[in-house]
Amino acid sequence: MSVVAKPTPTIKADRKPIDAKGLQRLVVSIGAETYSPVQFNSFTVGAITCEFEVASDETVIDVYNRASVILAELNHMEFESSLGRYMGHLKAGADAIQARAEANRKARTG
Repeated sequence: MSVVAKPTPTIKADRKPIDAKGLQRLVVSIGAETYSPVQFNSFTVGAITCEFEVASDETVIDVYNRASVILAELNHMEFESSLGRYMGHLKAGADAIQARAEANRKARTG
């Protein structure tokens, strides 16, 4: 099941690039997102934080654009994994309810 399109975040360097001289690392984070496919049930993806090395020939924008693509892919992978676990929990709950109903039906009919 494909639910989310992969984002492709980018910052265009229309302005003068931010000077990254002396900057060795850039830490980029995306916050947690909560999805609620069924009322009163939800799952959360994130937060994800990554640290990126800044090469001597890179601007902060270059590093951020690289980081954004990587974080978007990680977020998508975590979403797919979390959705699979969530669906497994829903199925297990539905199976338990069905088994209980079947047991009650057998108990009533003898």
